[in-house]
Amino acid sequence: MVSGACGGRLLPAGHDARTVLRWDGYTWVIVQKLPGTAGSLAVTADNDVWVLGDYKAWHYNGATWSDQSVSFSAYRVSARSASDIWALDGDTSSVHHFDGKLWTRVDVTAALPKAPPPSDDFPPDPTGPRLTAITADPTGIWITGEIGASSFLLSQTGSGWHSEDTSAKAGRMIRDRPPVPDGKGGHWFFGSTDINGDDSALAHRAPSGHWTKVPSGGELTSLSAVPGGPLLATGVIGKASGVFRNLP
Repeated sequence: MVSGACGGRLLPAGHDARTVLRWDGYTWVIVQKLPGTAGSLAVTADNDVWVLGDYKAWHYNGATWSDQSVSFSAYRVSARSASDIWALDGDTSSVHHFDGKLWTRVDVTAALPKAPPPSDDFPPDPTGPRLTAITADPTGIWITGEIGASSFLLSQTGSGWHSEDTSAKAGRMIRDRPPVPDGKGGHWFFGSTDINGDDSALAHRAPSGHWTKVPSGGELTSLSAVPGGPLLATGVIGKASGVFRNLP
C-alpha cells in the first residue's frame, strides 16, 4: 500500500518483488533493487519511504537506502506521518507501530473476536481472527479482518480499540482491500452481497457509524479515491471493463 504523497508514485513490483518502481509522470523506472522479499510500501514524503517485508525493513531518506531487522513479517502497511506508521503482521493477528525511532507491537487482543459466529461453514475457516487490511488516516486506525465466515472491523478513533461485526452491514470482506477514506470522516469498504464473498459490493460507513451497502452491479477488483474527489474502482460491470467512477 502507498500512503502519503511523493514526487511520483512508488510501488514494490508484486508481493514477492525485490524491485521498487517509481512513476515519474511518464513511465515506470526502477529506483532500487532490494536483497530480500518486499511486499508493503509506505511513503510520507520524497525523503521518507519505507519498504517492509519478511522481518526486514528498508528506508529511503532522499539520498540513500538503509535496512534494519524488524520483529515481524509485514503484510500491510499504512502511514499518517514519518513518526506514525502502522503495519499488520502476516504471521499473527498483531499490529505494529513505528514512532519515528522504533517499531513496537500494539496489543489489540482484547478487542479481537474470540470465536467465529455460527455459520454453515464446518469447520469455520479461519478459526481465529485474521487481520486483512489497514488504513491509518486523521480519523483513526481502521483494520478489516475475518473470523470463520464473518468479517469484522477493528478501529481506534480515540482511546482504546473497538471491533464490530460487519458481515450483515458490508458482507464478507475477503478481498484484503484497505478501507478508503471518503474525505468527510467516513470510509468505503470492499464488501460482497453473499456469504461466500463472490459478488462484490461497496459498503460505506459514515462517521456516525451508520452503514450503507451498495451492490456494484458487477465484479470489482480494486477501490481508491481522489482526495476530496470521486470514488474509483476497477473491474467488470456488464460487458464493460476498466476504471469506474462512483456518481454521488
